[in-house]
Amino acid sequence: MIKTLIPSLLIMVSFSTFSFGQDLSTHRWENRLLIILSTSKDNPKYKQQILEFEGSPMKMKERKLLVYQVTPKAYRKGLDEHTGWSEGDALFKKYKTENSDFEVILIGLDGGIKLRETTLITAEKLFALIDSMPMRSSELRKQGEK
Repeated sequence: MIKTLIPSLLIMVSFSTFSFGQDLSTHRWENRLLIILSTSKDNPKYKQQILEFEGSPMKMKERKLLVYQVTPKAYRKGLDEHTGWSEGDALFKKYKTENSDFEVILIGLDGGIKLRETTLITAEKLFALIDSMPMRSSELRKQGEK
């Protein structure tokens, strides 16, 4: 009995960890998400978009912004090229809607989609959009009161 129970538990734990890794609702009310989707890791627009945001880590942190890089079969959190990729297609299937090889999606603290682009977006444009949002304005007011 124990011999069959342990492998079954290991399988269940690995599947639940896999699913949890692709469940972005865990970020709701904690982080804004920037999802960069591409049909290929070699896509020039994808590579350029990553480079655009790599130079702004503090500005991203100030805005509670996390990046997810997503391809058809894998995803990773963050911008660090040394971060490993996790296997999975759920994020790609859930968020890829345009007939394009590249998309950028901004998800707000409330879990709603605030921006969807199929062209490159500058860090300045993204930060200006976030800064114009009511929740961000509230955050800035609270910071000013401290």
